[in-house]
Amino acid sequence: EQLRAGFERARFSIWSRLKNREVEAGAATLDIKNGTLWASAINSGVRVPVFENIGPSMYMDDTDGKNIFLGMRATQELSQHKVRLGTLPATAGRWLSCARQKLWWMSPDVGSRDDVIPPETQFFLADVGEGMYVLVLPLVGNSFRTALWGAEKGAIDVRLESGDPAVKTKLVATSVLISAGTDPFLLLERAFAAAADRLGTFRIRAEKQLPPSLDVFGWCTWDAFYSAVEPQGVKDGLRQLAAGGTPSRMLILDDGWQSTDNDADYRFSDSEVRGDVGASELAG
Repeated sequence: EQLRAGFERARFSIWSRLKNREVEAGAATLDIKNGTLWASAINSGVRVPVFENIGPSMYMDDTDGKNIFLGMRATQELSQHKVRLGTLPATAGRWLSCARQKLWWMSPDVGSRDDVIPPETQFFLADVGEGMYVLVLPLVGNSFRTALWGAEKGAIDVRLESGDPAVKTKLVATSVLISAGTDPFLLLERAFAAAADRLGTFRIRAEKQLPPSLDVFGWCTWDAFYSAVEPQGVKDGLRQLAAGGTPSRMLILDDGWQSTDNDADYRFSDSEVRGDVGASELAG
């Protein structure tokens, strides 16, 4: 884990320089003093706390001054850890989060400092006062994934898990990214670029080439047939689109998610899937 973290630190330093990442005028520098994470706007004298009472298990693994990557260090090797990240300051107001509300879906939620953020939060943006915003992104490392969980009023925990009881650790160097700034839109662009440079597993939108399929009108069959996709229905749908003056130039046959071994609570029986073909036959 320490070797991998060292590689990620080097990649973050090299890529952020080679890609000449822009820093918006409203960006803030971050520093930790006496258990409090402070944000200081680079274009003004504004300096506010963004997190207080940083948990003893959290440590600063890397920073470029404007983005901080926190790691988690525990005393016992476990496959799942739940530790305190910190507490929002009393000046904090509204927040926005995106959290998993099903095995495969996320949904947005909003609240204020005294509201508990949802379990399995994957994205957290908060107004911490004096025009300053803080963004918290839980990250997916090599073997462990991180999510935010609300605790008592204003407090946020970090849950890190491997998903396998046999895969244990007491050190997760890549756990949380924290950034701050006065423009929440530009803040998001900078923070996601920093996460991309650190992880090396994805590219930001500005670096991606749009596929040609976006230039044509297409049809996805899911809302028409759900899991009961049949050839005749697809043919009829294509004919009706063409007759209406909007012919489909791209077709997506979508009959639902592939079943996996960890979704037993979400599975259907053979009779609930289709009457003429069993699930075992569909699986081959």
